[in-house]
Amino acid sequence: MMPKTGKGVRSRRSSAFGKLDVRIARGSLVMADLVPRKKADPEELTKAVARATEVLGDQDAALRWLETPVAALDYATPVSVLGTPQGVTRVNDVLTQMEHGVW
Repeated sequence: MMPKTGKGVRSRRSSAFGKLDVRIARGSLVMADLVPRKKADPEELTKAVARATEVLGDQDAALRWLETPVAALDYATPVSVLGTPQGVTRVNDVLTQMEHGVW
């Protein structure tokens, strides 16, 4: 018998991924979850904070936004996707959209 987590049964394959067990059981797994995330490059993080501060008006708001799940980033936090060039581009795209009133 398979162990249960919360609302569903874990698969043997998913148990290797730890925190993904509950999301798989709830049917909300996305492919991005299977790709290990790298830590944000300090230079990219500094640029993202500066850009978010410019768009949001103050550094406190920018830092809160960087740690908040964002729908346009598949509910990842902006800081969690800054470890890849594609993530940096996605964060900058969202900030540009916010600046122009899309979000």
